[in-house]
Amino acid sequence: MDQQGSTGIGNRRFALGTVAGVVVGGLLMVGALNLVQPRTANTAVPSASTSTARTSAAPTSRGSTGSPTQAQSASPTLPATPASGSWFAMVRWLDKSSHTLSEALAYAASRSSETTPLVVVDTDLVKLRGGKTGQWAIGVVGLSSMNEASAACRVMGLTPGTQCGRFEVV
Repeated sequence: MDQQGSTGIGNRRFALGTVAGVVVGGLLMVGALNLVQPRTANTAVPSASTSTARTSAAPTSRGSTGSPTQAQSASPTLPATPASGSWFAMVRWLDKSSHTLSEALAYAASRSSETTPLVVVDTDLVKLRGGKTGQWAIGVVGLSSMNEASAACRVMGLTPGTQCGRFEVV
């Protein structure tokens, strides 16, 4: 009878060890997957043709040092007009009744980076599916899908949906 009792305890220890090993392994896998960047993150930046729509007509070539020219550093003078069917990763709404275009452009310029240029969209001229009218919408244009818009949000360090809206241009 001693053997049966010790075998029962051994089986329980084995089962408990197996469950603990599976749980720890699962946690390690989740941690490792969170460290890996999604493949679509590199494609979330709009193409050069999109960003030229938001800059002045001056040339956008770079000097030999790799720093932006004065034309690239300048704030855009007009709101962007993204193509119908493209996607927009929206960082912020600014009500047109209380904010000027200059304020919206300054906000976009202050939050833009070299890899993620932000633009201003006039929602009275450009319709966003599910978006508001009478607003300056600030974000990234020229994205090809909702997945790409979500990736652009993540590149900016924002949570898609709650901190960063994703809208299709109608």
